[in-house]
Amino acid sequence: MPYIMGLYQTQQYSAAKRLFEKHFKAVSALNLKVNEHIGVYLLYAMILKKVEKRNKVQEIRALITDYLNGQAKLDIRYQPFWYSLNEEPEKLTTSIFKLLDSGWLPDANDNIFAVEMYSGLINETALRNKWLQQLRAAQASLD
Repeated sequence: MPYIMGLYQTQQYSAAKRLFEKHFKAVSALNLKVNEHIGVYLLYAMILKKVEKRNKVQEIRALITDYLNGQAKLDIRYQPFWYSLNEEPEKLTTSIFKLLDSGWLPDANDNIFAVEMYSGLINETALRNKWLQQLRAAQASLD
């Protein structure tokens, strides 16, 4: 998964899609439960969106929406990606700052591209810089 995320971060979307579908066949066939693999589904949808596979992105959105229409609540870590996927910039901005307010900090053992992936969701440069400054301040307060 880190290599696929690296391909995504370096804008090698077709290669990321190809490797994802090779190594995560059950997800790419939409055969795994969303509740146990929501982060993987979101990453796959983001990759597909970049290679303009809109029909499959819609299928993944529908799966996740069905999951969320039940008793499930989307983990705060996944909300920015969900709102980005659904092109809801206001909710994206709110959720990404709430993520920092929750005490979340990037964990390189979990995702070495976490900072880049989250900050890359923010299109507006001033907002992205503000988010990065708040993140650095939170990290500095740990010293």
